[in-house]
Amino acid sequence: MATKNNQKPNRQRFLNIIYFVDSNKTKTFKFSLNKSYIVMGALIFTVLWSLISTILLINSYDRSSLQSQRVRSLLATIFNYQTRYDKVYEKTYPNDGSLPRPLPQLSDYDKKQALADSDSNSSDSSDQDVSDNDASMALAAKTTMQDDDNDIGDEEIDELDTEESAMEVSDSSDDTATDGNDKPPVKLDKYRLTQRGQKLSLEFAIKNLVRPQKANGYVIGFAKFIGIDGTTTTVSSPGNIKEGQKINKWKLPRSNRFSIRYYTKKNLVFDLPDKRGGTFESIKIIVGGKNNEPLEFMYNIKGSEGAFAPALGTIPNNSNDSSSGNSETPSQGT
Repeated sequence: MATKNNQKPNRQRFLNIIYFVDSNKTKTFKFSLNKSYIVMGALIFTVLWSLISTILLINSYDRSSLQSQRVRSLLATIFNYQTRYDKVYEKTYPNDGSLPRPLPQLSDYDKKQALADSDSNSSDSSDQDVSDNDASMALAAKTTMQDDDNDIGDEEIDELDTEESAMEVSDSSDDTATDGNDKPPVKLDKYRLTQRGQKLSLEFAIKNLVRPQKANGYVIGFAKFIGIDGTTTTVSSPGNIKEGQKINKWKLPRSNRFSIRYYTKKNLVFDLPDKRGGTFESIKIIVGGKNNEPLEFMYNIKGSEGAFAPALGTIPNNSNDSSSGNSETPSQGT
């Protein structure tokens, strides 16, 4: 007699996904639960992997940016120290005296070239004082200065920030000292006089004569103006100072201060004191430092360069001779 099998059949469970094609028709997608677990696990793993990869990519980019900034800062620091103590500038631009060119300003590209060429040009620089003409000719062998039509800016080579400049002003080694001789710490050169509306502008270059020390100081100016009625007026630049008063460097505008190792360009602007016109006869430039007496440089205006015609809407004073406003009157006093 046959025995009855009491074992229950092995039921396999499926996951049915029913979706509608239209209002009258449906379709069923069926697969086993084991496969569904594998699919869900793969999806979760993919999402987690993408999130982790995104976070790692962002962190890697941030670290790369920080390292790049750090490298640029270190390169700038190395160049600053080499310029100060290793005389990289003197080695890069030796005093060959072969090219009588004007003294140029260095750009960022020239500073990088100075570092690249410092190893090949390893000749020792002389400790003796170098004249301004020789320095200008040697520097012009590397770069050339733009024509006088270019506007003179206020950029200074190797100029520190205001806070660092203030700290170095108190250091006696960086003051514009003359080392016990009569040699002035700076020299003025390359004057250019222009009229800009109702203003007179005098542009010039300040050269450091006490290298490798830095020259720190200020520059101001006083212009002698003769009106059409013969009255003499002194015009200052900047306009809030008076001749003979004690000057505080740090109260002057930044354009009137300098802290240089080689040279910089400056610009003094004088307002026309009388709209009826007149003539600027001469300009006295005062360059001051911390421990030195202020140096005076006189610039005599030639011909009609300093003559201003009456402004529009003004009536000249005809009671006096109009020739007193021409440039011939101040030229007789020079």
